[in-house]
Amino acid sequence: MDVSERLSPSEFGYRSIHYIVQFKHGAFPTTEIPIEIPEELYPDATHPMKIEIQVRTMLEHTWASFVHDRAYKSAYKIPPKWERELAVLAGMLEQTDQSFARIQSGLRTYAASYGAYLNEEQLKDEIIFSSPC
Repeated sequence: MDVSERLSPSEFGYRSIHYIVQFKHGAFPTTEIPIEIPEELYPDATHPMKIEIQVRTMLEHTWASFVHDRAYKSAYKIPPKWERELAVLAGMLEQTDQSFARIQSGLRTYAASYGAYLNEEQLKDEIIFSSPC
């Protein structure tokens, strides 16, 4: 469940993707994960044993932790001025996350075709300096 889908296009706030998971008989161990799962952790009729995993960026986590501690669990109602400030901050962090993602994608593309950005002389220098001597 993508929790951010609850936000309208003009709202900013808690963003996270939640996965509800449970162990399945025969799924473990594997060659990548050689772990035996104790029988009592598998679901049955009386104990469904589901787990929620929340996935978010470091910026989303920082915002959510701050809001949880200072606003959600507060002993008093937060003034609208500070609610608005938190929403503005959430919007800025969302934009920052998107910028990081764009830069990361662009750098991957750049790295994959690095040689295409070099002229012939730079390419020769790159080959000479990066070859083992």
